[in-house]
Amino acid sequence: MQNVLFIGGTGRVAEEAINILLSKSSTIITVATRKTKPNIANLKATQQERIKYLSLDVFNNEDLKKAIQDKDLVISGVGPSMLVGTKVLEACIEQGVACVDVGGYDPAFKFLDTKNTDQIKAPVIINAGLLPGLSAIFPLSVIASFKAKYPNETIDSLVEEYVGRDAWSYSSSVDIIWGMSGFGYPPLGTVHYVNKNYKRFHS
Repeated sequence: MQNVLFIGGTGRVAEEAINILLSKSSTIITVATRKTKPNIANLKATQQERIKYLSLDVFNNEDLKKAIQDKDLVISGVGPSMLVGTKVLEACIEQGVACVDVGGYDPAFKFLDTKNTDQIKAPVIINAGLLPGLSAIFPLSVIASFKAKYPNETIDSLVEEYVGRDAWSYSSSVDIIWGMSGFGYPPLGTVHYVNKNYKRFHS
């Protein structure tokens, strides 16, 4: 693996992953973002030489395909997933390039369910994460387990609350709210707190 493309490579998860790749491999990394360039000031000179920068808008399909075509691996950390959806994943599958989606969870799973395994020529890894991700999947598992054990009973309500001390980015915050409201599928019952007011979330 010589050429890795990091899309959305200035987020916290991406920066950590890039540092690990630079320190433990000889990989050449292209960091693709729409505007912000990665901060490489703290890297060794030999590591800085292995980082390239590409200005990329993932909503431009032709530019996205061109950025992916000569890569061994694409790691997508671009978000929020609510807006980006499966664009990167679809482009990678179309071109047969291995892909790691660090935040695609439910939309990516639903997209992959529409594909036959013979249509996917390279490895695809989807990271569920905790918030969002497992925080949305776990209640669904609880409901499914309850229905399996008590088929004649009904569930009147299920209260799900999460409190975090982490400093989430805007994209992560949007995806947390979106994930807890069903990933864009009805019912969209989640509310969030903005400027001392509760607002109902709409996709």
